Amino acid sequence: MVKFDMGAAWDDTLQLLKSHTALVGTIAGVFLFLPALAVAWFGPVPIEPAAGADFNQVMETFRESFRQMIPGQLAIAL
Repeated sequence: MVKFDMGAAWDDTLQLLKSHTALVGTIAGVFLFLPALAVAWFGPVPIEPAAGADFNQVMETFRESFRQMIPGQLAIAL
């Protein structure tokens, strides 16, 4: 019976990834870059804090902005 060698499997994986770097880069771009770009283009516009706002007002503005962004970020994560 042949035993599984994790080191050999890892070396084979690295060799395959190195020999197909263009393909790996394209696949990574499709699954990582394009969803983030779509959310940036079609997602909600961040809310700007008012000029002269104090720290608490700025933090509340950021919280509301992040609440609006959560669905898009979850879509990217899935």
